[in-house]
Amino acid sequence: MKAQAEIVIVLAALILVITLVTIVFQTGLNSPDITNLASVFRDEVNRRLYEGSFDIVKTISLQGGVLDPVPNSVDLAGTKVAYWQMCQNKALPSLADIRKNIKLGIERFVSNLNINDFQGKKASLSLKDLDIIIRNQDILATFTLNTNLAGYDLDPLYEIRIPANLAEVYNFASDFVDDNVQKRHFERFLLSLMFRTDENILPTSGVLTKCGQAIIRTWDDVQEQIEKLRDYSFVNTVFWASGNDEFKYYIPALNGKKYDSLKINFLGSDLTRSNLQSSRNPISIINSKTISIVAPYCIKDYRVDYSLNSPVAVKVTGTPDYSFNFAILPFIDNNKIGKCSGQQAFSYGSDICTEAKCDVKLSVLDVNDRPIPNTQVNFGACSVGKTDFSGQVKGKVPCGISELVVSNPKYTYFADVVSSKSIPEKIKLTKLPTININFYRADVIRTLSYVLNTPSYGEIERVNIGQIQGDYIFAKFKSKTASPWSQREFILVNAGLNKSTVTSQVVDFLSPDNYTVEVSTMKRATYKYQVCDTGLGGTGIAKDCKTKSAPTVFNGKMVFDFEIKEGTKDIYITSLIPAESETRQEQTDFDYTSNIAEVSKCFDPISTTKPREVCTL
Repeated sequence: MKAQAEIVIVLAALILVITLVTIVFQTGLNSPDITNLASVFRDEVNRRLYEGSFDIVKTISLQGGVLDPVPNSVDLAGTKVAYWQMCQNKALPSLADIRKNIKLGIERFVSNLNINDFQGKKASLSLKDLDIIIRNQDILATFTLNTNLAGYDLDPLYEIRIPANLAEVYNFASDFVDDNVQKRHFERFLLSLMFRTDENILPTSGVLTKCGQAIIRTWDDVQEQIEKLRDYSFVNTVFWASGNDEFKYYIPALNGKKYDSLKINFLGSDLTRSNLQSSRNPISIINSKTISIVAPYCIKDYRVDYSLNSPVAVKVTGTPDYSFNFAILPFIDNNKIGKCSGQQAFSYGSDICTEAKCDVKLSVLDVNDRPIPNTQVNFGACSVGKTDFSGQVKGKVPCGISELVVSNPKYTYFADVVSSKSIPEKIKLTKLPTININFYRADVIRTLSYVLNTPSYGEIERVNIGQIQGDYIFAKFKSKTASPWSQREFILVNAGLNKSTVTSQVVDFLSPDNYTVEVSTMKRATYKYQVCDTGLGGTGIAKDCKTKSAPTVFNGKMVFDFEIKEGTKDIYITSLIPAESETRQEQTDFDYTSNIAEVSKCFDPISTTKPREVCTL
């Protein structure tokens, strides 16, 4: 009995202890202080989960969908961006791969989320499960996170909504890469801009037609211009629209879809010698003296090829504070859209011009020993520079034998093969002639009478001489003695409408020769013309003029033949056009060619002192 009594006492004590512990536990859990603290603690955990998860999503998005930078990436503005396309090859990750990276990144974040104390109470967190759902306008992250505060287990479920429209952005990026692999938008637009650029700024292909004409561009010049064109192409690529502006590039849709809510920008890295090269370095194109006797021209065709494989980052802005980057590698291979298996670095040989070591100093003068400023001096492929106001230029050239070219558009050129040790100290150039082409029209008016109400035209009554009125469209010089291959236009004279005189610097008239000038006309007319050797004197009258016979017609153009002599200053071209008025209709049956002798005294000499002269016969 005694033993049984002791057992009963012990059991009663145990029951009492358990009851007291349970009461204490329940009282503590249900106390207002612990309940409020638990709510505040969960809010803090929610906040940290949101900020950390959003940072992970942003980082992965800026790096092209990868959690950790990969070797196949490019460094742009301090961020490693993964390539999704290299030339004709796609390398984009799947949306499932990006989801895995987001999940892994958030798991890493939570594992480092050490909260051991919260407002003096012991706390702990441990991740049990994480689910990531990428929706069209946001990302939903659901956590099962064992949470303990002050020895009490709290609700383990947390749900975070991240405002990032990753699904929509990914669909655009995927469609863009699919489309760009086929159409290579960047290469097409940049190449079109390169071929539209002034050849003196970025030479691609063409013909130099003036003796001594030169195009000199260093690698730095090329780099600066192509970088400008590339940046221009970034800004002027227009999405979701069509147009015909040749200086814009339109992408109306991708796989039949438009993403109007997204903002697309392009970023490029610096162009360096490892990702940009030209077929000539430096570019030195010099139209030097011809050795052909039958072709008194200087004609030089040229071609310069460029290669470029500089990466481009595509930045897509979706919801506020959210952007996604991915990189592509456009590749231009010798002025053509190229193929590649990966990024490659171009190699360059030494630049002979920047490493030039032989000194040169020379003066450029005219026949009267006066300095000629602004004259270009080249030695082989290298530019020495332009002469200053005193006609001098100095610099360094590669040591050895090469062609020395001195050119100024207003003077004869100099070209000779010399040694760097024997470059002359002085070079003299002769000033080239300037030809003034004066256009006139002459309205020929005859006496008029009527026979049985039918107009009858008699003798020439007078000739009204004045400026042209839109009859001439253009004129150009050609040499009659040139060989067929060089029969190309090398001077274009735009007379324009309602202009009586045009002036052209005739660079290639170095010796007397027979030339023709072709003039298109908008009306039927008969022409006569004069060549004046001494030009206009102080009285304003052309002197030493020789009247030529009527021109021939070739391919619908009036062709005037004349000889350019030394000292020739002016050419006068006059058209004989029947007068038009209410009482005098245009004549079609009058042979003005045979009557040129009759009206020649109205033209010889031609006066330029009056805007219009009436000649009465």
